[in-house]
Amino acid sequence: MIVWMLLEGLAAPVREDDAVFIEAEGAFVSVRVIGSEFRITDDSVTTRSAEGSTRTATAEIMVIPENDFSPVVVEVMAKDKVKDFDDFKQEVKACTVNMQRAVVDYKTIYGDRLTLDTSYQEVPTINGKQVDYAPPNFSRASSSTRTTTAAS
Repeated sequence: MIVWMLLEGLAAPVREDDAVFIEAEGAFVSVRVIGSEFRITDDSVTTRSAEGSTRTATAEIMVIPENDFSPVVVEVMAKDKVKDFDDFKQEVKACTVNMQRAVVDYKTIYGDRLTLDTSYQEVPTINGKQVDYAPPNFSRASSSTRTTTAAS
């Protein structure tokens, strides 16, 4: 997996332990790679697809785990929700990551609990509820207003 981010509007990435922190105009971003070393690059990366064609990710900010199947957690917080960049980094670092057998259990900066079975035998969960891969369709209440329904 490659986590690719457009350079425009982003400050240089800062690596601290298992996370990369980036400041944007209105938000802070963290990218955490769980259970694998990774590298940050702004070089183009070329790889072959399963079909045999060549794919190139242009030179931007990329976080590339050594293990292609490593879980990656991306968290974003508006700047007005935290004192400053250092406080954001501390909040992310305080999030717990536990691994029991093949299941990653992660508590987010917002207090949500995510689980991901890295053996891919179980559907990921958010706060104990399985991720709904087929949520209800969005409907239009009128031509100018959209109504969405949340999966329960």
